[in-house]
Amino acid sequence: MSDPQLMKMFEFDESDLQSNRNGRLSEKQKTRLEKAEKSSKGCSSILGIFLVGIGLVGVGITVSAAPALYEEERGALIALILGFGVIWPLIWGGLGVVSIRRSFAKMEIKVKKAEGPINIVRETRSSYNSATKTNSEHTIHELHVGRQTFEVDSELADTMMQGDVYAAYYADANISDIEDAILSVELLEKAK
Repeated sequence: MSDPQLMKMFEFDESDLQSNRNGRLSEKQKTRLEKAEKSSKGCSSILGIFLVGIGLVGVGITVSAAPALYEEERGALIALILGFGVIWPLIWGGLGVVSIRRSFAKMEIKVKKAEGPINIVRETRSSYNSATKTNSEHTIHELHVGRQTFEVDSELADTMMQGDVYAAYYADANISDIEDAILSVELLEKAK
């Protein structure tokens, strides 16, 4: 059974729900996820090129400083070559290559279903900022359906009642930085 409020919150319609029930993405959902993937790949490419550039800075430093140290400080020359000529480019360039490779990965999405009584939980997460040496906390809301957990807006607790049995259809992607996104939900049974 479809709920117009849930359709609005999760941005799906009856045709999307029907496609998800059959284990497929609707054309609208494919387009939306492809757009998110394209954006993510663009960011990965830019980050990768930037990191490779940082790696090449180490090579540039080594090439420009090595002649001055060649005659006077052999120990400093060896340290410079190892530090900025080898280790620096390997670390930063390696990170850049990994990021660039991510931009060429083909995303595969499977529509999966989580079913069961729901529970919406408020969680407080903390993080430490080493630059300012401060802890900060922020609150999120999690929707638990079956064995799956999804981060959701707090307003969802006004629409979905704890204990009601729902089916949540979500996108399971092979790329780790794409989170499992809820595609559609439907109420199966009211709590007794």
